[in-house]
Amino acid sequence: MRLRWRVWAERLQSLFLIVLVVSSLALSGFIWLGEPNELAIGHPYFYSSPMYGSQRGVDEFIRPSAVWLWTGNQELFRYNGTSATVQNMLAMLRKAQFLAARIVPKTSDSAAIPDKTPYLLFDFNGLLTHVSLWPLAMPIPRLPIHRPTSQMVALFQSGKKGIYNMVFPTGNKVFVGALKLPSAFAQWLKPLKVAVPYAQIPNSGQLINLPYASIKMPVYRWILYHPVATHVVDSFFLDPSLIQPIAKTTEMTLYSDGMQSVELLLDEYGNDLIFSCPSGALRGYRQTANQALQVAVPFMDSHGGFVGNQVLSGLNGSADRTNLVFQDVINGWPLFSRIDQIRVQVQNGMVTGLWHTLSYPGMEINSTGVSVLSGAELMNKLTPSMSKGLTQITLGYGVMWVDQQTIELTPVYQLQYRAAPALYLDAQTGQTFYG
Repeated sequence: MRLRWRVWAERLQSLFLIVLVVSSLALSGFIWLGEPNELAIGHPYFYSSPMYGSQRGVDEFIRPSAVWLWTGNQELFRYNGTSATVQNMLAMLRKAQFLAARIVPKTSDSAAIPDKTPYLLFDFNGLLTHVSLWPLAMPIPRLPIHRPTSQMVALFQSGKKGIYNMVFPTGNKVFVGALKLPSAFAQWLKPLKVAVPYAQIPNSGQLINLPYASIKMPVYRWILYHPVATHVVDSFFLDPSLIQPIAKTTEMTLYSDGMQSVELLLDEYGNDLIFSCPSGALRGYRQTANQALQVAVPFMDSHGGFVGNQVLSGLNGSADRTNLVFQDVINGWPLFSRIDQIRVQVQNGMVTGLWHTLSYPGMEINSTGVSVLSGAELMNKLTPSMSKGLTQITLGYGVMWVDQQTIELTPVYQLQYRAAPALYLDAQTGQTFYG
């Protein structure tokens, strides 16, 4: 009986070994003969709390800082660049029919706007020097833009019905194009109620655009929200459970997974988030401003989203590295503050750095209308030292700290200089603004 059991045990072992060998051969065959599937390792749905930010499309960030209207009587008006009026202008430009274009010398008669002809000036604050941004900035089908331009683009009616001329400097020459636009476009060549009267005031041999008269602007008081930073930090890592704070003080916490890091800095506004992902230079790699924007916006959409009404306000860099600055606008006026400002660095087609303040104005609790100084009144308050080297003055909003949970957005004038930091003046008094 014991001998028979031993024979059956040996037979079972042999059968088990045969099954293992056959299975091994079959699996090997599948590996050698089958087509390999790509293994996708990523984070398809990064954390983005609806209580923190929202996703936005790339085409929402290229907006004019202003659109200037010169009337036939040489009166100047300003349309807010993010207003519904300007968005309707840009929407109508998408329906334009491009007819012809030529490059002419600056001395050519066709490069000049005829006297007593009303025209619009689209001001993109230097963004149009990046040729790749033209399709987003001026959405005119088949417009042949291949050269850097100045920041201003003029549009006015030609002698033919429905035909408009587009004129702007390019290098040491002038681009002159012809467009066919719907008849409704002519309505914006007359000042609407939303247009703010402006004047050009001389200063040291140059003209500065400033409000013609005192205008009313709201002063806003907002509750400052401080979102939980942990969830936003988690979105930067494939497996948040593997990260640990490798450095921590009362004012700074650093998280890393060995490849990239997120630093939280505590200041008077709340937490500043600094993301870093080192990337070496790729030989021969070049990226356009448009490509950098196409990378930066989806990255922000997946890492907390956007809070406020940010637009692209600044852009610089080299062939393979691009630095983008997104800044909030309040009713079409720029917000001069780190609040709601986002800076992104794109290198070699990927985001390698990001900085922004997580705290943001969450709920308006009060607003009061105030009168701001006209351009002439402001210039009379400038001292000789304030006027020296002055290049531009821009009306916008500054932030005043009320208490730990409340901020006030108040009108200020930003003074920019050739070789000195910007100066901010309270738009109601002309005194230095320390917000």
